[in-house]
Amino acid sequence: MGVCGSSSSKDTKQEIANQNAVRNYILKDILGRGGSCTVKSAVKADAQDEEVSFAVKMMKNPGPKGINERLYRAEVDILQNLKHPNVINLVEDWEDEKFFYIVTVLAKGGELFDRIANTKKYGRFSEKRASVLVKTMLEALKHLHDQHIVHRDLKPENFVFDSHGKEANMILIDFGCALKVDPEREYKDLVGTPYYLAPESAAKRSQRTGEILKRSDVWAVGVIAYIMLTGTPPFKGRKTQDILEEILTKPVSFQPRRKLSHGFKDFVRKTLKKPPKKRYSTDQALKHPWVTGETASDDVTEEDVLKCLKQYSYQSKLKKLVSRLLAENMGDQPKKKIKEQFDKLDVNGDGSLDETELQKLLSNLGQTQEEDIPQEAKRMIKEADASGTQDGEIDFEEFATIWQRKLLSVNDNYIKAVFQVIDHDKSGWIEIHELTDVFENVIATELAEVLKEVDTDGDGKISFDEFKGAMKESIDKGYSTEGMQKVSSLDDFQQDVEIQDIEESEISA
Repeated sequence: MGVCGSSSSKDTKQEIANQNAVRNYILKDILGRGGSCTVKSAVKADAQDEEVSFAVKMMKNPGPKGINERLYRAEVDILQNLKHPNVINLVEDWEDEKFFYIVTVLAKGGELFDRIANTKKYGRFSEKRASVLVKTMLEALKHLHDQHIVHRDLKPENFVFDSHGKEANMILIDFGCALKVDPEREYKDLVGTPYYLAPESAAKRSQRTGEILKRSDVWAVGVIAYIMLTGTPPFKGRKTQDILEEILTKPVSFQPRRKLSHGFKDFVRKTLKKPPKKRYSTDQALKHPWVTGETASDDVTEEDVLKCLKQYSYQSKLKKLVSRLLAENMGDQPKKKIKEQFDKLDVNGDGSLDETELQKLLSNLGQTQEEDIPQEAKRMIKEADASGTQDGEIDFEEFATIWQRKLLSVNDNYIKAVFQVIDHDKSGWIEIHELTDVFENVIATELAEVLKEVDTDGDGKISFDEFKGAMKESIDKGYSTEGMQKVSSLDDFQQDVEIQDIEESEISA
């Protein structure tokens, strides 16, 4: 593919393009990767410039137990029905003998909270600006709900901007959990991210119809709005079970010292009503005077809130990169040992591990308290699902990555050894050129953001203590990486209550 030329330099470029070509796209940097899917940036092979870029999601064909094909067809079916300026646009899809492909326009402007916190580039953030952003979220959501589509995983990371310009358009992405629903039919499966789950998902004895799932999406928007202006989630905890218990039992409240308008507080209370039938719909939320701007304050957001937002969005991209790198570059001997463990656990020989098989692994490793093993096995499944498969099981690639991630969480000597490998000039710090050398497939701007995220003292480089903190995923103020990770099952965490049982915890507006 591409335009052939007579010069040797053009021939070389053509050869490189052919090596990275798929259909009529030239694949470039890796944007994300899971055990069964990879997302890469791409440009058209015949493009004159690279102004218009695309994201190409590649899911292994056939994948474990045919799950990838089901996920692929479901996501394409959803995206084909969505045409809205604030919803990611499906360009095309196809399949070959190796992969299923989904191509969307690439939004280059970064995630919601990162943009809010960058006051130097985008100016001071205010309640008025927050109301505009929430209105955009609700307009995108209304487009979905009008077609009986629910997103089911609304969170700040899934709202991105199409460019780095100040007037960039905000886009809703990631429809891997989305579902076309019948308003009257009941749905049993549970997906999402703990901090943003509605009470009806946290309670075991709750009926979740298609109409109620729409109200669950609205709840998530209310949580995002609350975090934007306070810097903290309304319901938090160290563990998933703690978070869900607060969602069910704790009334929404506001710190007295925060300068928040009555209009904002009223909007939050109406979107965070615990009984879903009393909660706002998208249509009602869009008419609220705070969303229309009538009661939104012009006061700028306080600095400590912006600092909390940056910390809140912290999910250690560095650790994800390091874990993946270690799994991909294992020597023959370590790989053989891990494969032996995998095969020993894979009793039915289907090439993937379920929760029961993972519990055996944790018991054999002896690094986890017996009473914590069931939850830790769930955590490992969640990490795999968060990386893109959403199948409740993990294959060997995912297993190897999670194995490395676990080692980096518990083994200080291993952390030190990895730090020393990346710090190849032995200066005692990891600098940007070293990250670029090690992660050559990751775009430079992303690596700069990774360094900035981990560099807590702001000296432009990563010390061992900062690296160790990232590997151990240390987060202050009660935030939990567990609370920010997508889940596919919460059976052991859901509370055995009905929604009407918790209505008394509501507070009046």
